[in-house]
Amino acid sequence: MGEVQGADTQREDVSEIFPGPILLLAGPGTGKTYQLARRVKWLVEQRQVAPNQITVMTFTDEAARNMRERLSDPAQQEVYLPLEMQPPRMCTMHSLAYEMIRSNHEALGFKETPRLVPEHLVGTLLEDAAQLVGLPRDVGKQRTEPCRRNGRCERADARDECKVCDSYRQILRAHNALDYDDQIFLACHLLRENGEIARSYQEGAVHLLVDEYQDINAAQYGFIRLLAGEDAKGMYAVGDDNQSIYSWRGGTPQYVRDFRNHWPSAHVARLDESYRCPRPVLDAAAAVIVNGCTRFSNDPRIRSRSSVKALVRVHRVPSDGAEASHIAHTILQARGTRDALILIPRAQYAPPIKRALRARGIPYDCRTRVEGSGLHVLNELMRWVGDETDNFALRECLQRMVENPDLPLGQPKKGKVTEWREEILSKISHLWSHVQKRRSTLFMALRRQSNGAVLAPLLAHVEELRSAAEPAPHEFLEVATRILRPWAETDACGAEVTEWVDDCRSRNRAGGRPAARVLTMASAKGLQADMVFVVGLEKGSFPYPSATGEDLEEQYRLLYVSMTRAKEELHLYSARKRSGAVSYRRRASGTYQPGESPDFLDWLPEGSFERLEHWPRKRTSKAGHPKTE
Repeated sequence: MGEVQGADTQREDVSEIFPGPILLLAGPGTGKTYQLARRVKWLVEQRQVAPNQITVMTFTDEAARNMRERLSDPAQQEVYLPLEMQPPRMCTMHSLAYEMIRSNHEALGFKETPRLVPEHLVGTLLEDAAQLVGLPRDVGKQRTEPCRRNGRCERADARDECKVCDSYRQILRAHNALDYDDQIFLACHLLRENGEIARSYQEGAVHLLVDEYQDINAAQYGFIRLLAGEDAKGMYAVGDDNQSIYSWRGGTPQYVRDFRNHWPSAHVARLDESYRCPRPVLDAAAAVIVNGCTRFSNDPRIRSRSSVKALVRVHRVPSDGAEASHIAHTILQARGTRDALILIPRAQYAPPIKRALRARGIPYDCRTRVEGSGLHVLNELMRWVGDETDNFALRECLQRMVENPDLPLGQPKKGKVTEWREEILSKISHLWSHVQKRRSTLFMALRRQSNGAVLAPLLAHVEELRSAAEPAPHEFLEVATRILRPWAETDACGAEVTEWVDDCRSRNRAGGRPAARVLTMASAKGLQADMVFVVGLEKGSFPYPSATGEDLEEQYRLLYVSMTRAKEELHLYSARKRSGAVSYRRRASGTYQPGESPDFLDWLPEGSFERLEHWPRKRTSKAGHPKTE
């Protein structure tokens, strides 16, 4: 445990270290974007490097935009570069990989530029691919998908995962499609197998700058190595293993921790002053890493350059309603002079917070995932109705039909439901082989193969949906709702529409004023706000009770990232009880323990926080008996 041996302390010239490879350990608020921008300016102006020999790879599109804006701002002369002197390639790793594929698609066997398959459909297609090769569906979702996400492709023809992966790729290639992970796999294939293509992109990455190095997976590491070339003198990576929170995509802090092993001639420097967080916030956040993680390369105990001295406020509230009310009241008191970031463990925590903000007229921005909503289901149906060659849209509609318990598809009333479901999904899966052989649509394949008792009911409902698209909209909505069941309850459609409209109105009301942002903790990376509110910090909710080992440590890193978004105030909340989907989920899993604060609050050092208890006030009834408000 401890920082990388031999790492430098903070230096003003860390952006000028040369030659590489170089790893810059940059904690929260230490100015990594500034250092990356300064590196670009130094390369162009001091070392006379041509801009088209510099490639900057970021983790998100927003980070790439921030980098471009930083370089383009004349008010920041220490990093300012005229547009013609800026590198043309400043983008995410996946954007760069897709550019390679798009420009060289014929070398990969694509007849035209491939499309990206919707990410939410990947699991279903992998399950279909498993059944196509005679394996249970769960091999696709539970074994093959994690293997692809991790980016560690170790080919073995006898492995079930590899058989499923090959079958899945055949489905995608028949539709001139690839998925999110394929972008890196195929770009690596191009760089390995085609020397001319490799030289072209390596010449554009003589100086390769990589942001968020702690979040790369095995395939992305291979992509970086192929771009950096043999000597990798221009390699400059920025990362912090304490902020590695994307294991679900294969991201791991090991690439930071093993940097010297991977790049033996590497230099490692460190930024150890935060310009964002107050001293109490840094102390409290560092305690989470020091006590919750067994190993860290970048020591989280960094200095603060902030003049703010406010203590971390640890709130215990009776309910999520009281929690939401207190958050809204605190934001309202700021009177629009400060922005707020409200971080939640999962999307189910958002409704009471949004209601409290709306009730006080506080503009907010809460952008939840579209996938999984009822409106998304209807949109997929409309896509297929508008284009019957869109096999992926129809496949999602078929899945909704199978999962609709009220739709008559010949399923048994009692018992053997699992076997029936596996059989009907197997029939659907094998439609892909007919699509590939006959080069037909999924709808045509369903028509040809629906002479049995299994697929015939499905075809009848698909035909009904197709016919219902012609008459009045209300008839189409009734048929679509009955067959696809986009909402479990009849009134859920109105509730979802109302919520979407309210969210849009709130964003529009924000105008030039700072709005409160409501996001999941996993979406907080790269953000900051004057006031940060972290909710759901009670046992059975956070950390997840099932988390152990590295998964548990990632939960603590997630909390560390969330806490260190705060520029002035940090509020941590635990509630005695929660309503709706949150409490149901926890009770169902057998882990619901109302009123208990998590152990990690005991780690916070004295002098860095204050505890605040919020309990209902007592009032006296007319009869003189105490009553609770």
